[in-house]
Amino acid sequence: SCNLINLTCSIMSRGLAIACEIYYNIIDIKITKAVTNVEIQVCIGSGCHLKGAHYVIKRLKELVADNGTAKPVRLTASFCQESCTEGVVVRINGVVVKNVSIGNIDTIFREAVARR
Repeated sequence: SCNLINLTCSIMSRGLAIACEIYYNIIDIKITKAVTNVEIQVCIGSGCHLKGAHYVIKRLKELVADNGTAKPVRLTASFCQESCTEGVVVRINGVVVKNVSIGNIDTIFREAVARR
């Protein structure tokens, strides 16, 4: 008897895109560099959370969904960025942006996407 299995999945982790396909019990795994033009990390440590990180994340999700450009955006959360007294901290392509709020995140996002 032959078990037909056809499963396709993809995972993006640590800058790698991992594609896995299982077909007729044969596993084909391809690992390539992830294509991400803009990578945004929002601190969700307790200080940033209290200062509104969850609102910033919600707005960023909306902005990413409405992005409508060919530039892929990867939005992730991170723990403490060691700037707890300086408002919500966001890291965009490795550059730390402090004092982020719901009032300035649209501008910060647009500038980040435009630079890439």
